[in-house]
Amino acid sequence: SWTMDPKTQTVTWTEELYRMFALDPLLPAPAFQVQQKLFTPESWTRLETNVGRALQTGEPYEIELEITRADESRGWIRARGEPQRNGSGMITGMCGIAQDITDRKRWEAELQSKTAFLEAQANSTIDGMLVVNDRGQKLMQNQKLVDLFRIPPEVLGDKSDGPMLEHVISLVKDPESFLKKVRHLYSNHSETSRDEIELVNGITVDRYSSPVIDPEGKYYGRIWTFRDISQRKLAEQALVLAREAAESANRAKSEFLANMSHEIRTPINGILGMAELLLNTELTKEQREDLEILKSSGDSLLGIINDILDFSKIEAGKLELDKFEFNLHDAIIQTTRGMALRAHQKGLELLYTIEPDVPVKVVGDAGRLRQTLLNLIANAVKFTEKGEVSITVKLLQASETEAEVQVSVSDTGIGIAVEKQKVIFDAFSQADTSTTRHYGGSGLGLTICARLVDMMGGRIRVESALGQGSSFHFTVRLGVASGILAPPPGPAQQAELLQMPVIIVDDNATNRTILAEMTSGWGMDVMVADSGVTALEMVRRTCESKEFPRLAIVDSQMPGMDGFELVERMQKDVRWRDAVIMMLTSEGQSGDAARCRELGISVYLLKPVQKVELLHAILRAFGGEQMYNSIATRPERVLPASPCFRVLLVEDNQVNQIVALRILENLGCTPVLAKNGKEALSLLSRGGFDLVLMDVQMPEMDGLTATQHIRMAETGTERHVPIFAMTARAMQGDRDMCLAAGMDGYLSKPINVRELELVLKQIGSREVADRSRHGTGNTDTEGEASVTWNAREILTKIGGDEALFREVSEIFLKETPKLIAQLEQAVATKDARMLEFTAHKLKGELGYFGLKAASQAKELERMGRETQLEHAAVLLMSFKTEVAALLGAVRKQVLGDSAHA
Repeated sequence: SWTMDPKTQTVTWTEELYRMFALDPLLPAPAFQVQQKLFTPESWTRLETNVGRALQTGEPYEIELEITRADESRGWIRARGEPQRNGSGMITGMCGIAQDITDRKRWEAELQSKTAFLEAQANSTIDGMLVVNDRGQKLMQNQKLVDLFRIPPEVLGDKSDGPMLEHVISLVKDPESFLKKVRHLYSNHSETSRDEIELVNGITVDRYSSPVIDPEGKYYGRIWTFRDISQRKLAEQALVLAREAAESANRAKSEFLANMSHEIRTPINGILGMAELLLNTELTKEQREDLEILKSSGDSLLGIINDILDFSKIEAGKLELDKFEFNLHDAIIQTTRGMALRAHQKGLELLYTIEPDVPVKVVGDAGRLRQTLLNLIANAVKFTEKGEVSITVKLLQASETEAEVQVSVSDTGIGIAVEKQKVIFDAFSQADTSTTRHYGGSGLGLTICARLVDMMGGRIRVESALGQGSSFHFTVRLGVASGILAPPPGPAQQAELLQMPVIIVDDNATNRTILAEMTSGWGMDVMVADSGVTALEMVRRTCESKEFPRLAIVDSQMPGMDGFELVERMQKDVRWRDAVIMMLTSEGQSGDAARCRELGISVYLLKPVQKVELLHAILRAFGGEQMYNSIATRPERVLPASPCFRVLLVEDNQVNQIVALRILENLGCTPVLAKNGKEALSLLSRGGFDLVLMDVQMPEMDGLTATQHIRMAETGTERHVPIFAMTARAMQGDRDMCLAAGMDGYLSKPINVRELELVLKQIGSREVADRSRHGTGNTDTEGEASVTWNAREILTKIGGDEALFREVSEIFLKETPKLIAQLEQAVATKDARMLEFTAHKLKGELGYFGLKAASQAKELERMGRETQLEHAAVLLMSFKTEVAALLGAVRKQVLGDSAHA
């Protein structure tokens, strides 16, 4: 810095300024003539001019000047001067600062030289190009930029940056956003950016900017490029329109297939149904043979139709895989046994081997896995005249969460020529055209298998030779389910748990009660907390005078502090170092298992947890038990030998009416016929039905509309009559559409007697059926009697403890109405957070009492979590109906009859 007395024209310099000019700081201030020699002539003239103007006008100045130092080296400074005034406002002197900018000027010179080369190349590119220095000042632009933004010559000729920037901004649709991005990049030197901007003339421009930085990290400026992408955007829009048109055509094709499915399956339903009914009557040998041929032909025709529909769904992208837990061993064995009769009729041996290390409980699409295996076994049986068909299942590789399993189907049949093996997985192809004539089939079976295997993350291949049989091998990737159960532990093992301190943390009262009863029943010293905060405080208070918990059972999903956050807090306390932590989840959400491993959590279990499952998990965690390859199966409710359910059949097709009525009568039911939805509503208004079988497509009022009317009429009551759809439509989404309308299940046509028997098993025991059949005139009682739930199954989950069962039921009856009221308030006020947490609590309780209601609570929870409340009111109406019926059933059948419970 420096100061100057204008009267004496003496200048006082600081030490830094001496060094800037390579002068000795110990010398007196340089005389006027010396100072002049320190600047180039042009710089000195500019300096004198600016100083004189400042003394006259009182305005400060700032200029860049080239200097000649005392050591004769050249450099540059940025000089600023400002007049000083006295109390009267008169100028009494000058002061200023000088900054050495020699390095920056050198960088600019280097950039200028690079820019000159760049400018020579820039006009050969298709992009408009702009180069700026480190302060954002324009260094060069090419002709493409001028043409793109139509920059006038007078603007282009202006050396300052303002006019050109103003012109460009005037052409931009969103100037504020444009400038915001520019300012951001000028403040973030290392950042590269690409985006699209729209101009007012309809042009779309791709804007790209990258910094110019040397290897040492010095920032020189930026290069901007601009490209007209309007034609590309038009092409993209055309592509979007074309895709939408294709999707529309695809939807039309899918709808056509669905309608054709309905039209074809309806007569097949009549053929197969009447043939099956006639086969149950007294027939001559010739008549039975003829009917068996008729039924076999109908089954073959239905199989071909199913193949075509499956293939069409795969091609249209409409086929989706389900993912749920199932018993892999059972699926393999049941599928194999299902083909045993056909194999034995041909004199073939049907064998299967499942290697010991193949996991039992897995997660995947059991139906599509069985379909693939069934198709391969059916082919093997079809093309084998003597010998055997063998199925082998082995584990290829496995991790904690996933297993790759290989299934092989080998036969001693006709075999496939090597040159034909490449085409057998193609649509409508078989190894030989004579094969279709001799053996039948659509030629789609292996194609569908290949597509399904691919969707399941696997591959399929064949090994074969003519006359020597074939071996088909396919692999699938399956999730590994948690909680494989071991045999019941003995008293000696349970003794290890006596007096063991445990804390249970769960926001759901029912779950807390169940877990507390289970663990205290094994002699454990139990504390319970309804939140993470409460748990931490409880441990802090109580463990000063008693032993610290050796086990913590924590719910993963809780409001406020969730289970994972609680565990993280626990792990900061050294006293938890030796404790075992178990995490419980209601959903088994993706990522939970990995997060448990990251936190070092010993056990991860899905709710509702069975008593024996929890016991084995605790014993395993404390080293008191070996893990066994066995699975606990839940007891199944037994259907009475001659059920007397009163069933309302809603069907408009005469053939289907006859078949369904006869099947229901043969199953011991009392069917009542309604020919359309309006007749069904009239009959249901009188009550007394245990089940409704509802056709979906009918004149006057279809099944979906009728179901919605039924559910609306049940609102506010405790009635809920089970409704199962019957439809010949077989496309993706039909099942979801039926369930969304309020139906409880879904049956495809032609009606399968075994599937119908399973439905009848679901709707209640002989006592329920008798109560509905005889009738009491109380429609509420009838509605409650039809609720699908199983008291014995709930008892099994909690270890057969009837006192605990009664206590849980009382909590359920007391707390559920309050939670329903909170749900109504959340939906009415659009409070997504309240909806999520309230639905979560209900979901935990309903996991023990009602599967459908629990799934509805889960959906409401999702709506709250994702703040998607548009359809919450509609779902809440159906949910309230389901819960009301469940409450009535619990109240009447459990608390009203303790002995029965």
